[in-house]
This record gives sequence, C-alpha cells and structure tokens, in this order.
Amino acid sequence: MPRFVRFALVALAGLALAACATTYGPARVGKVGGYSDTQLGPTSYEVRAAANGPADRFAPIMALYRAAELTLGHGYSHFLVTHADGNQTLVGYGSPTNFAGDEVLLTVEMEHDTTIPATYVGERPRLFQASEVIARLQPQIDARQ
Repeated sequence: MPRFVRFALVALAGLALAACATTYGPARVGKVGGYSDTQLGPTSYEVRAAANGPADRFAPIMALYRAAELTLGHGYSHFLVTHADGNQTLVGYGSPTNFAGDEVLLTVEMEHDTTIPATYVGERPRLFQASEVIARLQPQIDARQ
C-alpha cells in the first residue's frame, strides 16, 4: 500500500475517533454520552455521566463537575460523595486504543461546611469544595466543548 494512502487512512481513523469523543453537556436522544441528574431529597442528587472515545476517563470528570455545578447553583459550598459506582467498557484485547466508553454514578449530599455528618463517618465519603472542583476541572471541560 502506498505511503500516502496509509497516512490518509490513519488520519481518517483519528478524525473518526475524535468525532466520537463525548462533549460536556446533558444526555439527550441522539447524543452519545453526557450527564443526567435526579434530585433524591432537598440536598441530595444522583449524578450519572457516560462518555465514549479515547481512554481519558471523561465520565468521572463530567460527574464531579456536574455535582459541583448543582452544589453552587443551590447555594452550597461543598458536596459529599456518599456513593460512587462506575464501569469502563473495553473492546478488543485490552489495548487502550480499543477503549469504548465509561459510565459513572455518584450520589451526592450538598453541604455548607467541611464537617462530615456523623451519619457518614466510617463509610469513607469524599468531601469536595465545589468551587475548587470547577476550577480544577474547567480546562478539561473546555477542551471538550
């Protein structure tokens, strides 16, 4: 096969992979990936995120970022991840280039301070400052717009 044909095929494959990468935004019909959230109580949400494309683990980034947006939008400064679950789908023989997608589910409680409520002590919850999450993840979110 001529060299320029191989180069063109590799370039097209790269463009196809890039076109499949999930952008940050709500999940909707006809869009692969995105986030969704469900209010469970006055200060608690379930945040779900799914992503496809290269093996960069974008779903956890989307889920944390969305949890931070919800927290700040409701007037709280911190959120507590009380439950986290997720999976990564691989296609092929374990090569990172054969990555198909990942999905994350977080259950979060919005808080006004950094004190972990006694009901969660011992369950190893993770407390995040929402504004810090936004600041740290913003470049990765912007790169996917």
